[in-house]
Amino acid sequence: DISESSDSIVKQLNDINGTIRVRVLH
Repeated sequence: DISESSDSIVKQLNDINGTIRVRVLH
């Protein structure tokens, strides 16, 4: 359960970073 939750958190952080990068680029 801990590993799954950590993976989901990492995915969320990656998504946030991706959106921020797109906003910065545009």
